[in-house]
Amino acid sequence: MYKDTKDGKDIIVCTVGKTVLHYDYKALADLHTMLKQHGDWMELGGADEQKPVKEGTVEAWGRSESNPVGGWYGLKKGFVAALGYTFHH
Repeated sequence: MYKDTKDGKDIIVCTVGKTVLHYDYKALADLHTMLKQHGDWMELGGADEQKPVKEGTVEAWGRSESNPVGGWYGLKKGFVAALGYTFHH
């Protein structure tokens, strides 16, 4: 993973095999804020994109309509991987 800029926006780039995924860089600050507010251990999660996630995990938060972006932090069309899933791998 590394930080880059695309179309004037800071992004996180994650390469998994031959797949390159892009995430809103804002996800890191949002995740940090959420974890500080949560205040205790939180499981990461690791469900497939098309499968339900375990509630109470970072992954569930990363897909939740109640997070600061209202859902997925993924930016690449055709890929909807949640932030928690990527950090899990």
